[in-house]
Amino acid sequence: MFDQLSDRLQATLSEVRSRGKLSEADVDAAMREIRLALLEADVNFKVVKAFTKTLKERCLGAEVLESLDPGQQVVKIVNEELAGLMGVTGSELAMASIVGVQVWRTLPLATVIQLGGLSSIPQELHDAAEVDGAGFWRRLFGITLPLLSPVMTVALLFGIVFTFTDMAAVFVLTGGGPGNATQVLASWAFYKGINGGNLAVGAADALIMFPVLLGLAAILLRIASRAEVG
Repeated sequence: MFDQLSDRLQATLSEVRSRGKLSEADVDAAMREIRLALLEADVNFKVVKAFTKTLKERCLGAEVLESLDPGQQVVKIVNEELAGLMGVTGSELAMASIVGVQVWRTLPLATVIQLGGLSSIPQELHDAAEVDGAGFWRRLFGITLPLLSPVMTVALLFGIVFTFTDMAAVFVLTGGGPGNATQVLASWAFYKGINGGNLAVGAADALIMFPVLLGLAAILLRIASRAEVG
């Protein structure tokens, strides 16, 4: 039953996605197919009626009509509404997956930067401290971490900049959903400016990142320079 529902919905959404422009008749036809697919899957008639009514209102709204790719926007709306209908909100799990993928993507660069910093610490300092009786933890907190702190700050800066400006994980994994629970500023600017057709709002959202990142970079580099001098 669910396989048939999935196949029918997929066929309907594929046809909608292929259309460059959507009319009210196209939306009505898509709603009719979705309604039939849900009823054949034994979904309650009242639930289906309320669902398709809400779906049609969203699909005929400015979110779709002003979009450069209305077919794709309708598919996104249908996916969001179906997730809500089936109780698949899971915004916490979706955000956790985004965070996990982003950490996995940035960890190699951070590791290489840290290894470069560790290799620059003279071994003579550790040898001298060990002769003076300093144990591992004393050498870690007294030598390694203080000398590594400028490098750690730069690695942190790289991680923040890459995460702040990257929308690949959001775009590939969730598309910003469920709802807009996993949107980041970069993906929000893309969906508003490109998919939504509102280039002014998208450009404004994207430009907000520049002064924020510039100020953050100045602060972190200042901290790194002070730590290096100290």
